[in-house]
Amino acid sequence: GITWKAIESKGKMSVVIASETPPGLAYVRFYDQQSASALLPFVVGASPIIIEADPNDDFRQPQQVAGARWAFHGILQKSGDVDHVGIPMKQGERWWFALEANRSLRSPMDGNLQILDSKGNILAQNLDRFGLDPAIGWLCPTDGIARVRVFAFPETPDSTIGYAGGDTFRYVLHGMQGVSTAWDDLQRDAVAINEPCDRTAPTTAGTASSKLAYWGTFESKSDEDAIAIETIQAGHWRIAARSIEVGSDADLVLEILDGNGKSLAKQGDSGEIKDPVLKDQMKAPGKYLIVVRDLHRALGENYRYRIELVAARPSVLGTIAKDVFVGEAGKPIEMEIALERTYDCADEATLRLEGLPEGVTCEPVVSRSGDDSAKKVVLKVNASQPCSIPVRVRIEQAGRAEADFATSGPHRQSHLWLIAKPSP
Repeated sequence: GITWKAIESKGKMSVVIASETPPGLAYVRFYDQQSASALLPFVVGASPIIIEADPNDDFRQPQQVAGARWAFHGILQKSGDVDHVGIPMKQGERWWFALEANRSLRSPMDGNLQILDSKGNILAQNLDRFGLDPAIGWLCPTDGIARVRVFAFPETPDSTIGYAGGDTFRYVLHGMQGVSTAWDDLQRDAVAINEPCDRTAPTTAGTASSKLAYWGTFESKSDEDAIAIETIQAGHWRIAARSIEVGSDADLVLEILDGNGKSLAKQGDSGEIKDPVLKDQMKAPGKYLIVVRDLHRALGENYRYRIELVAARPSVLGTIAKDVFVGEAGKPIEMEIALERTYDCADEATLRLEGLPEGVTCEPVVSRSGDDSAKKVVLKVNASQPCSIPVRVRIEQAGRAEADFATSGPHRQSHLWLIAKPSP
């Protein structure tokens, strides 16, 4: 549903998006027979798009936007860069502002959002709500122009004291009137907790599949919701409690107990960890109880949570340093794949290159846990003729029907590109 077309202006493309194209993140690569670009993110949105126009560093002169729903596309272009967006509001209006940068665009930034008044006073702020990406649900206290300020620190902290920026510090600021929380994210593909619910009358998950999600609300000061689950085989479960990430005010405490009521792990009760995660749980088959409560025994409509349970199996994972490989027809082109064996996985894994046309060959290689191939393998491609093609490295693990794919680059995608140039 997305059509690309070159236009007369050098370095620019015309893009037409069909009305039925679903919103989300797409990836684009420009290529010819001699070269290929890195994989580039392309955002398809459901809101009108506003492109940043500098200067907007001064909160007294923000870039004005209008409308009840929009997506502001900007770049923090250099160190110290700060962007300001001005939105006309009425008293009592509810707004939801969310920054999309690190989690989907893979911008190397730890973004920050602030809401300012006309004098520069900070009325609200958030540093991390969706991973390193912030979001704010806000009730406007008075008529006027509210300023939303965007700035960032580097994703990986360094010795620099100050705001970070650069060509890769791209972001999308989403603004939506009438929305104060991210309840859609909280409830997506999740089962509602049955109320009343507690340790003696838990919501029953029964025999667990490999991925489960539940959501609930704290309705009283003593409210403590519980999920009873029975596993039928050994596993390595990741149990995550989410509140801040989905716009809730709840400060969660998460605990897991065995079938006899013995506490196996707890997180969040110190108040230092937000949105607690218990890893490598429920290793042995049996009955378990997962309990969640608010640290301060707070309650109300805005004190919601989401519980996610994901079963991980010992796996062989592959990563590649680059996503474009260039060589010469008639000579081997090497692809080095670094391997990680999670949970001491001892299975053999066969790696093969997928998507090869006639005239291009690559012998599969086997990774074994007991030798050097456990951590690294090299695929050797032989092209008898020039080509410029998309490929993927397929990882077939012994005893598992489905295959995984090696990933590459900041976007952690499996899409690679192979170029064999003509012999000189």
